[in-house]
Amino acid sequence: MDVKLVENLISSKESAVLELKKTTGQLERGMESLCAFLNANGGTVVFGVSDDGTIAGQMVGDSTKRDIAECIRQFEPLPLLDIEYVSLKDGKINNAAAVLYMNRETMDYPQSLLRLARFAGTDTKVFVDNKQVRGNLFRMIDEAMAFFFKHLSLSGEVKGLIREEKLSVPYNALRECVINALIHREYNTVGGSVGIAIFDDRIEISNVGHFPSTIDPSDNQPIMQSIPYNPIIAKALYYRGLFENWGRGIGLVKEECIAAGLPEPTFSSSHGAVMVTINYNKVADGELNGELNGELNGELNSRQRKTHGYIMAHQGCTATEISQQLNVPFSTIDKHIRVLLEMGLIERRGSKKNGGYYTLK
Repeated sequence: MDVKLVENLISSKESAVLELKKTTGQLERGMESLCAFLNANGGTVVFGVSDDGTIAGQMVGDSTKRDIAECIRQFEPLPLLDIEYVSLKDGKINNAAAVLYMNRETMDYPQSLLRLARFAGTDTKVFVDNKQVRGNLFRMIDEAMAFFFKHLSLSGEVKGLIREEKLSVPYNALRECVINALIHREYNTVGGSVGIAIFDDRIEISNVGHFPSTIDPSDNQPIMQSIPYNPIIAKALYYRGLFENWGRGIGLVKEECIAAGLPEPTFSSSHGAVMVTINYNKVADGELNGELNGELNGELNSRQRKTHGYIMAHQGCTATEISQQLNVPFSTIDKHIRVLLEMGLIERRGSKKNGGYYTLK
C-alpha cells in the first residue's frame, strides 16, 4: 500500500468498516475498534490520520511496532491480520518539511516560489525592481520583509528618549499578510506562487488558494476560528511564535492599517487566488521632515532610515548583507552604519569575522 491508496481508503471518512486515529497514542481505542470489526464483517484501523481525514503521520520505530504487536497478542483467539506501515516519502508530511526547511533551491518543489516586484506608478507597465526567491518558508518571510524595507518609506517618531522607526505601512500588518499567504498557499498546485507587488499607491499580496467556505473576509465580525489549508506548516509556525492559530489575521491587518491612518485593506478571492490589497499614501524621497540628502539637526535621511530599519528587522546582520539586500553600494552602507553608531542607534556585537549589528533604540 502507498500514500495514494491510503488517501483513497480514507476519502470516505470513518464508517462501520473504517476507524481513523491520529497517533498510536490512541492505540487502546484503536484495538477496541479492531475487536469490533473482527466480531462483525471486518474493517480497517488507520493510525496517523485525523478524524477529519487529514494525513498527520507519525514517527514509527521499533518500539511502536512492538506496542502494536503486544496489543494484538492479547486477542483470543489470535486473529489473522494484515498490518502495513506506509511510508509518507511522497506524501504531505515530506512536502511540508521541504516547504519549511529545505536549505537550497530545488526543482522538486517549484511551488516554493516568492515573486517580488516594485512597479513605477500604479500599473504593471514598468518594473523598478523584480526578484524571485526560492527556498524554505522562513527564507521567503525574511526576503519579503527586506523587500518592504527596501521600497517603502520610513519615518521617525520620538517617544520620550526613544526614537521609533516606522514603515509607511505597519510592519505587523505586512508580516501577517506574508505569513498567511505562505501558510494558506495550495502547495499541491505546482504552478503559481506567492506574489508581492508594490505600487505607488498600494501593495498587493497574493497566493494560490481560496477562502474556506465558512469565512467571508468582507464580514467585519471577529473570526475566532483558524482553518489553515496546510495544518502541518501552520503548526510549525505556531511553535516558532509566528502564527497564533486563532483566526485573527484578517482582523489584525485591518486594525493595524486603520490605526496607522490608512484605508481598510481589502481581501478578495478569484481565479484560484486570494489577494489582500493595502492602500497607502506614498511619501516621495526628499519629502520626509528634515531630510536634505543628509543629516539635519541629528535626524536621519531616508536611506539611513532604511539601513536602520533593515537592522531592526534582521538583528545581527552584516554590512555586506545590508548592501546586497537593499541594493546599495557597500561604501554607502558603511557610511550609514558609522552615522548610526555615532548616534547610539545601533551597536556591533561579536567578532570581526562573525559579528553583526543590532539596534539599541
